[in-house]
Amino acid sequence: MANGGGPGTYGPGIGGDALANTTVGGSVGGLRHFIRFRAEQSSPLVAVRFPFLSADLPGYGGGTGGRWKLELFADDGTADNFPSGPALASQPVEESIVSSNGRLVSFTTPYTTTRGALYHLVFDNIDLDPTNNFFSLNHWTRLSFDEDGPLNERFAESDWKNGYFQFGAWHAVESMCPIADIEYQNGAHQGMSYGEASYLCPEAEQDCTNEQLVGEINGSTKMARERFTVSCVDRVVLGVGVRLLRVEGTSSPLVVSLRNGADEEIDSVTIPAWKITVGPAPSFEQPITSDDFGHGARWVSARFDEPHTLLEGGTYSLRLSSTGGTYWAWVMRSLQWYGYTPQTAFEDGWSEYTVDGSTWLSLGRVEFENDLQFYFITPCAADLNGDQVVDGSDLASILGAWGAVCECLCPADVDRDGFINGSDLAEMLGAWGTCP
Repeated sequence: MANGGGPGTYGPGIGGDALANTTVGGSVGGLRHFIRFRAEQSSPLVAVRFPFLSADLPGYGGGTGGRWKLELFADDGTADNFPSGPALASQPVEESIVSSNGRLVSFTTPYTTTRGALYHLVFDNIDLDPTNNFFSLNHWTRLSFDEDGPLNERFAESDWKNGYFQFGAWHAVESMCPIADIEYQNGAHQGMSYGEASYLCPEAEQDCTNEQLVGEINGSTKMARERFTVSCVDRVVLGVGVRLLRVEGTSSPLVVSLRNGADEEIDSVTIPAWKITVGPAPSFEQPITSDDFGHGARWVSARFDEPHTLLEGGTYSLRLSSTGGTYWAWVMRSLQWYGYTPQTAFEDGWSEYTVDGSTWLSLGRVEFENDLQFYFITPCAADLNGDQVVDGSDLASILGAWGAVCECLCPADVDRDGFINGSDLAEMLGAWGTCP
């Protein structure tokens, strides 16, 4: 998610409600679990960071934590997209009873991936007693299993998924999003590192308030926003998507406003209330229920009347308000504190709230480490001028930048590998015509 999103989105584009674990071994878990990903680089895959839960957290792990190995597999090429063939890389891992939200495993002999190909990282419990010696992987999940639409707007369903092997077959998990930071030898990273929700103030944090946990949107007094400074390159945005819910009885529309650094409106979209799912408000009380996690929130999107260019280095905000009634928007915390790289989250901004219409404070239990669940709709990757058509003008741009080395991002670097060369030209020609 380098610099805030991949082709087609700018922003987190990630939706979810809470953490959920899957056990690798134990009495109910399969012995093998996978994370499927579409490689963003043609480079040796050298390391993976992920949330590891072991025997120091009873139920999440047991015994010694288990001996296991991390392996890389190719995709089977079927519609199911499961692991297949011999391991392309394999790394044995010693057992540990100590959990880590950011455990790092490095491959002694890394495999060179091919950009655009599907691969699977497989966590395999090879302990002699895997029922008693086991561990868990943590994932970002949505608690409503009947939610329509994609789990995340950032990733295609095929490109970022987790699952397990049990009863002689592979199975995909539909409601979970893997948390992982995949590192390549060329210095690039890919993955997703959101993994904490804000729903209750700990007793030890006396200055924590309910208002800072979840974004309440009611009129132009109680509002939520994402404040951000565009990094690397200018961004053309065509529209916006947010994940939230409305309280029953709310009939006034949601207003999503794109604003500049002086808090002046650039453009806005008005989303009718009926398009936004009705759900329960959080209670902020024990015992915690799924209502407090925002399990009723859903994605909704709208397009601006015209494209807008967000300038590199410019500060902007995306503000959520209403003309009446109440909406709720939940945030998610990035895990950079645990060693995940900024490229695996939205590094350009953070979420804020106001209860008086003018004083903005950091939204989320841990200050400045949370984002709203939102994204900007952007042109397809090869549409360099944002006119929704890949044609001669885009080709001229790529030829004009030919041979450049990109320290951050270059608009003409279609494949995001840091170089403008034949691979970018090939992707542009493959996308020729109207953007989907």
